[in-house]
Amino acid sequence: MNWEIGRDEDPRKFMVVDSEEFLLAIPDFARNARDEFDSATPAENKSALSSSSYESAALFKKVIMKLSGRVRWLVGLMFEQEITEDQLGACKGKTRSFEFKPHYEVTLKAPTYAKAPPGRVYDAFRGFRSHHLHLSLAILSPIDRDWSPANTKPSTSYNTIHLTPRFFTHFFSWWGLFSGVMSLPIRQGPLWPGPEKSNKKFGRHLATIKYKLCISPLFISHMYKHNDKDEVGKDVVVATGLKAKLDSLMVDIHQRREETLPNQQSTAMRINQAELDFHSADIRAVSAFIAGATPDELMKQAAESPLSGLTETRHSGDMSQFTIPDGDYSWIDMDDFIELDWVLPNNKTPKTKIMPLAFTPRFTYFRQTDHTDPNCCTPNPCSPFGDEPTHDCLMSENNGRR
Repeated sequence: MNWEIGRDEDPRKFMVVDSEEFLLAIPDFARNARDEFDSATPAENKSALSSSSYESAALFKKVIMKLSGRVRWLVGLMFEQEITEDQLGACKGKTRSFEFKPHYEVTLKAPTYAKAPPGRVYDAFRGFRSHHLHLSLAILSPIDRDWSPANTKPSTSYNTIHLTPRFFTHFFSWWGLFSGVMSLPIRQGPLWPGPEKSNKKFGRHLATIKYKLCISPLFISHMYKHNDKDEVGKDVVVATGLKAKLDSLMVDIHQRREETLPNQQSTAMRINQAELDFHSADIRAVSAFIAGATPDELMKQAAESPLSGLTETRHSGDMSQFTIPDGDYSWIDMDDFIELDWVLPNNKTPKTKIMPLAFTPRFTYFRQTDHTDPNCCTPNPCSPFGDEPTHDCLMSENNGRR
């Protein structure tokens, strides 16, 4: 892995992380605690299981995303300043600029010598101070692919996303931590008397956020585990869902700060532009029957087994249990069937059917939500932001995809 911060002069490449592979997963904190206990236990008291090869395996309850074939995470951070009328002379009103005065031209003076031209206030940081921040995030896999719309040839890497209902529950619970009591100021209030400190708010100055996701190829699955009856009426576990294979996926989303009340009394980050474009979408229905395993047995095994939560990256078991009409076994990935607080039975391969459902050679979705009404007499639009060149944008009227 190669991690660069501030190495490139282009602020759109403020932080770059390059790696051969990338894994996004939900950690298994309970197992981490067990490993800490084992490390503190004398070697003669350790069981054979605790000293087995599983200690070096990935400590995850659920794998969400796997990317391979040279992956790049890109974070951009650009500063913008407002130029007032006294800076432009004849220019009226306000305009914005990404050009700043160099730091070595900032001159600090004692108040006695801080003289400004008539009609102006002396400000040593005029031309250097920023007023707005523009953030951008991007994921590219692989890096060296030509991401122009004309390139329809898929790459040779393997990229997957595994979605389940309990993952979404876990994600929203995690996301809610940032807006609850966890986000309150530290050591402020009647229990800690003293001068109140107002911290600088990053989000208050954030004007736009732009996201870009370029992956080729990509498997996306959404599986739902549920209880069912077999032919003799016995309770069994079944996994049902959809899985799609895309030769290439390109997503570009723009968020900007917009007014929710007149006169800038309240603002919020809203999506005003988005574009989704993918090639050769092969969508299939998936049904997996876990023979010989009842829901009670699986829950008991998940609670008792110290290996619960371990996942496999690919399946290498009994291929005869998979029914795939075209014989393309690249669709098989056991991470599709892993769910939080569940575990697949040992030495059992689900009897799985992966059947064709739908296909489209090209799908493109555009979103343009400009809340500014051109026929409205209101002089101030809901947002002055949205068209800044703050990332390598995929959306263009001249790229042939419209």
